[in-house]
Amino acid sequence: MLEDLFGGGVGESASPFGGHGGGGEADPFGGGGMERDDTFGGGGEFGRRGGAFGGEYGGAFGNEFAAEQPAEGPNNQGFQFPTAEEQRYADRAFHLLGLEVEKLSAEESERVKKLGLKGGVRIASNAGPNNATRAPWVQNGDLLVGLHASPITGLKDLYELLGRDDLQEYQPMKMYVVRRPHTESDDPFGGGFGGEERPPSRDEVISGRIYPDEKAWQATQPELEAAPLWPQVDPTKPSPAQADAASSGLAPGAVLYDGKTFDEWRGLWKQELNPERRIEAVQALGAFASNGYAEEATEAILDVAGEYDFASTAGTFGELKQEILAQLDGRRGPKAGQVAWSLTMHRYGRDPDRYQALMVRLIYGVHENNGRQDELFELAESEDKQIAGAALVRLAVLYGDDPRFPDLLDRNLQSSDPERVADGLRAIGTTKHWPQEADRALLHPNLKVQALARRVAGGLDPNRYREIAERATSLLTAAEDQADQIALCRALAALRRASTKGARGATEALIQSQDETLKYAALVATLVVTNPDVHPTASNYSRSPVFQSFAKELGVTAPVAMGRLGSPEWEAFLQRINNEIAVVQSGR
Repeated sequence: MLEDLFGGGVGESASPFGGHGGGGEADPFGGGGMERDDTFGGGGEFGRRGGAFGGEYGGAFGNEFAAEQPAEGPNNQGFQFPTAEEQRYADRAFHLLGLEVEKLSAEESERVKKLGLKGGVRIASNAGPNNATRAPWVQNGDLLVGLHASPITGLKDLYELLGRDDLQEYQPMKMYVVRRPHTESDDPFGGGFGGEERPPSRDEVISGRIYPDEKAWQATQPELEAAPLWPQVDPTKPSPAQADAASSGLAPGAVLYDGKTFDEWRGLWKQELNPERRIEAVQALGAFASNGYAEEATEAILDVAGEYDFASTAGTFGELKQEILAQLDGRRGPKAGQVAWSLTMHRYGRDPDRYQALMVRLIYGVHENNGRQDELFELAESEDKQIAGAALVRLAVLYGDDPRFPDLLDRNLQSSDPERVADGLRAIGTTKHWPQEADRALLHPNLKVQALARRVAGGLDPNRYREIAERATSLLTAAEDQADQIALCRALAALRRASTKGARGATEALIQSQDETLKYAALVATLVVTNPDVHPTASNYSRSPVFQSFAKELGVTAPVAMGRLGSPEWEAFLQRINNEIAVVQSGR
């Protein structure tokens, strides 16, 4: 199960856990954004769960693991204040979407035009109010180029679109951004391994869903300020649809959607195999769920959901799966949302194999307004580790300050089950708070848990992981167990920018070990902590006195001229160092 859990690797995103890759643009099951199948927002990696559940809802993955760093990019160079009108445009996006947006720079405009688009706006920060529940797959630096079915060419376009009086009809809104995949893996080392830089990556258009804030939208519509976002049928008065039904000779109380009754829409998805028509049927069922057919419509939607595997929302049926999730995750209205949650839980209880993945996605979709805090704590104790892990991570995102959470987290970190420990580490990655009890994960007997612990620690604020480095140095100085010495050397290498005064002495003393693994772990740790600003590859360290001294002891010599290969012994020496660097980064 561990290979499935961790997915064999480590992500490649701007967060300690990966940015694109294994899972999906923001797919809780695969990754990065929303439809690329990578949980951590990108590299994917911790398999079915780590990478597994991430993207779409972020939760513990993707953006929520990313360290909060100041935005970087062309707009930070030659800065100009926006005009008052431009700031007014940008303010609406901040309040409705939770995004700080800016004009594109000349270089960004060129990037967009190369893709055949006319313009866009730059997302400087996705850390606005409640953004974790709106579009956690969005990354700082993304270029927003489209919303719903409308291209966005600038701030004014975005402002006008968000002020439409029919905006509520398009929830959740489809969103398109231009993103350039990272050229280096943003792991604790700050880059790839092996010595070769990756070729420049190309921009790509990524799509996902975003939920505009209801109250902020209502503020743009004074005449609708007191109206609910999701219209409900007044049970004391016939709705227009009911009036039409009565005039058509239908049964009293019948409600129509696009001229069809509930039973007609309920049967349509079974007869129609075209994904687009099934999406239309699910949307119709969602409308009925909000208008008196909550249980019947939700059961019908769950029947549709049972036909698909929600481990991914990419591929041919990706749009249909996302529409199903949008109808079930509670953002369409509290009453319908509670019914959907209860019925999905019931389906999962009856048929966990079929509905587990859907249930996990709904857990990652829980937000503060759902009122499911107690239910999440109960689910976090579940024997189903997929469900428990998702609940723990979501609790960390939403309710990390709940007095019950520290004890729950500590029990996971102390568990004898590596998967539970991994869940605890992912939860830490979302809160950016590393309790001292988590230090034991750096010494965990499972090497993949060790690697995950290093990546989480390396993604923290430097002031935080400096404390971890100090404790690791003290432990290494006193350690006698060889496995612990190796693990601590690798931890110090991963925390290279927080090297302590005693770190070099502690690691250098172990270079003379007779054990090959410990010898190279100590060598790499020494090279890294003494050269913290050097991109970690063997060739980049070759001028270091420590490197040269060790090479001399081994009797290997560098090539006489630059660009030439050295002896086979020299090449093998470089490869051995690069292999150890890769282990520190990914556990492989």
